[in-house]
Amino acid sequence: MTFELESFFAAFSDWQKEAQTKLTGVRTRMTRWHLVHLDCKQIRCAVQDTYKRGRKAFGVLGVDRSAENFHELRKQVKELTFHLRILRPLHAPTFTRLGKRLGGLGDLLGQANDLAFLRERLVAFHKINARHSNWMGLHKAIAGRQAALQRQAAPLAEKFYAEPTSEFTRHIVHHFEAWENSRAEAPARVRNIGSERNDFPQKRTTRRRSKG
Repeated sequence: MTFELESFFAAFSDWQKEAQTKLTGVRTRMTRWHLVHLDCKQIRCAVQDTYKRGRKAFGVLGVDRSAENFHELRKQVKELTFHLRILRPLHAPTFTRLGKRLGGLGDLLGQANDLAFLRERLVAFHKINARHSNWMGLHKAIAGRQAALQRQAAPLAEKFYAEPTSEFTRHIVHHFEAWENSRAEAPARVRNIGSERNDFPQKRTTRRRSKG
């Protein structure tokens, strides 16, 4: 516990300055957002780039299955998951299904990443407290579980990123076009309904004379 507290304070001793730097960077990037004239093409390009980076990250794992490379894939999976949530109103069944597939993959990658961090902390702890000789068994158990999670994640990633980027983008474009067409047709339907109502014969009303 003492070791963890010391590590925590060492890691976050200058957190205010670090947070300020990160927030300043975020604010700078936000000034380049073109939200006023945001169109379907810009959204499609953003999703396309994220998917492409995910495919690239998965391809790197074929050469080097390091924890860092799995972590990079996890970041791209997470970002694409957020994109699919935004696109869900275009066609809920499709994007919900894709989101669930990515969610399962992201969970496995997230657990593996947590274990990688735990292994790093365990190694650092052992360097300071070398007298604890039973740490190797725990280290091996964590490494085994981490490897198992990575093995489970790999085929899911391979299946999801099997489509070329152009093919994945084509599906996105299809749903965008269907959505835009439905928006264009909506005013015409309203006008037609209005004209049909005007064509209905008007019901004549007669006033009853009062007796007296």
